[in-house]
Amino acid sequence: FIAFLDSDDLWAPSKLEKQMRAMGENPDAGFSLTGGYSFKKLNEPLEFSYKQRDGIFFGDILPRLFRSEITISTPTLLFKKDCIDIGIRFNEKKPFADAEFIVNLATHFKAVVLYEPLFFRRIHSQNHNVQNWEAGFAQMKDIIDKVKRDKTVSPDIVSQAIFRFYINYGEEHLKIHERTRAIGKFLKAWRYQPFSIVPIKKILKALLKYP
Repeated sequence: FIAFLDSDDLWAPSKLEKQMRAMGENPDAGFSLTGGYSFKKLNEPLEFSYKQRDGIFFGDILPRLFRSEITISTPTLLFKKDCIDIGIRFNEKKPFADAEFIVNLATHFKAVVLYEPLFFRRIHSQNHNVQNWEAGFAQMKDIIDKVKRDKTVSPDIVSQAIFRFYINYGEEHLKIHERTRAIGKFLKAWRYQPFSIVPIKKILKALLKYP
């Protein structure tokens, strides 16, 4: 089994034990993920991965990933070493290879998801995704496009994923007061869900709240 922990983050002492037990109870699973939360001060959670705090899901998580029902976070990951025998690797040329790696695992193997918060991500100004957020979005779009080409999830799920992608992308632009670029992303989202009022609300927010 292989697991990862970044130097600035924390695991619950029981994380690996609980994942190993869950994997043993579901021998067809190739890997496992857990819940968690972000923090700045120890033992003071800021944002949880899931509203659900307990329970387990076992099965094909690929559709759930693209419905944003599963949180991708490599330090929650535990996988069987045998999984890499079929050629799944991290793309070391990309700054955000984590999501692609886990999507590749989910394409080939079932998973066990423990919703309990067992991983704790420290928030600070030097977080990799804070410094490289645009590259992260570009790579996520590549992943969605690949899934669309390969038809590994339904067209409806792909459409929903692209919609959420552009909504979230626009929100990130708003955080740094790039109103025009944010509105452009919200308009792109609208193309994929033309009957949704969410893009309209986001555009109004951009026009009224941000200079």
